[in-house]
Amino acid sequence: MANKSCIFCTIIKDPNNLIFEDVNTAAFMDINPVANGHILVIPKKHFANFIETPPKLACEVTMIVHKIANLLIKTIPEIKGFNILTNNGSEAFQEVFHYHVHIIPKYIREKGFLINRTKENVTIDNIINLKKILKSQLM
Repeated sequence: MANKSCIFCTIIKDPNNLIFEDVNTAAFMDINPVANGHILVIPKKHFANFIETPPKLACEVTMIVHKIANLLIKTIPEIKGFNILTNNGSEAFQEVFHYHVHIIPKYIREKGFLINRTKENVTIDNIINLKKILKSQLM
């Protein structure tokens, strides 16, 4: 189901915008790319973010990300790596609230998409306590 106010739902209505489409997913070039070959892969059905997307559909998106990243390597031999990511929520810098995965080719480590690794104050006790809670819920 499309969301009328969602730019991605609008983009995928026109097949001319797409580089890939199947029953459940679509891929298109980012119109504000961080690097040459920056592509977005989305589910066609509107979900605001990764957490809201059904796991099976998120897996389908991931399979297309894998397929496209491999094709990019064959197409552009200068690619040295990728940032493959999704932002989940405004605190994580999500700007378009339709689940999407960025495929961002890396040519030079210090250019294109960069990660600021400023650490929060997390103690070993925080890690141990959270590990216990998560383990008890996941096992």
